[in-house]
Order: sequence, then structure tokens, then C-alpha cells
Amino acid sequence: MFQKFIELWQALPKEGGNVPAKACFSPTLAPRLVPNLFVAEHKARFDLEVRLLGTEIESRPSFRVSGENLFSRLHEDDWEFFEAFLAAYRKHPCAARVKRRVTSGGRVYDLHTLGAPLMDADGNASFIMGVGYAETNMAESEKAQKKREAGRRASPKTATAPVICEAVFIDLGYGVPTLKLDRFNRPH
Repeated sequence: MFQKFIELWQALPKEGGNVPAKACFSPTLAPRLVPNLFVAEHKARFDLEVRLLGTEIESRPSFRVSGENLFSRLHEDDWEFFEAFLAAYRKHPCAARVKRRVTSGGRVYDLHTLGAPLMDADGNASFIMGVGYAETNMAESEKAQKKREAGRRASPKTATAPVICEAVFIDLGYGVPTLKLDRFNRPH
């Protein structure tokens, strides 16, 4: 799926630069990706509005974020990094892969996303188009279940807040930003 997404992004026309315009993209260009597709608009600092979210991603209650600011689903400790990460790949045409840990309905999921920038009508890379999927993290789900069974409650901060586990830039032929990503590329 990620390779098909990269091929789609690279095939879009790039008028006046290295980033395609959002106006050039339509979900009909990639019907097989639509269930996993997302489009988000960076509106302001700490404001990334999810404009389109595929049914495969949104099938779990905690993943239903269409029309919401994605930062509201991140722990505040991750906001500065995520804002810098988004800015880096919106300014430097590349893709970005993120793995986040999300708790939903008593289960723990690893949410994998891959995104790349799109230009708005003014020529700013204010949109991010991407694909994603979730897989159940059985080990973490079992740990959470054992805590619930033992009557111990996890702190709200760790029980409900998604956690960025990994963040990686992917070269699409133009290099990658120099933002230091070590904080998030560690085993979880």
C-alpha cells in the first residue's frame, strides 16, 4: 500500500515546483487506496484538520477524527516535535512515515501512516495526503487487559493518549529534511 501511495504522489503533476497541487488529486485516481486514504490541512501552529479519512482507518471509534484537529489526539508532550516534523516535510518535498500507538476500546493498536505534501491554491504546502492502517498490538493489549483485571487503573495520560513511536522521512527524489528524529525511532 505504501509503495502504491508513493507511485500515486509521484505521478501527480507538479506545476511550478516539486509538490503536486491538491487540486490535481482526486480519490478516484487511486480507488484501491481510498479505504486507507487521508487528507489533512495544516491550518495553523498545532492545528492539523483531518479533511478526509478512509473507512478502513475510521472503522474504530477512537480513530474517527474527520473534521477534527489531529493535535487533539496527540499527547501535548509530542506537539512541538510533531509540528516541527510536519513543517519539515511540508517545506522539503518528501514523504513521512509515522507509527503511533493508540488505545481504543480496551485494545492497543499500532497506527502506521505515510504522508506527503500537497500545495494549496496559493502555492503553499498546507495539505498532507497519505494512507494508513492499524494493526492490533497484542502484547500491549494483553498488558492493558492484565492491568484492568488486577483492578489497577493506568493514568489517563497513558491510557488515552496516542504515543508517537517512530517517525521517518522518505526520499522521493529531492532528499530529506535534517530534522533530528532519534527521540521517536526507538523500540516500544
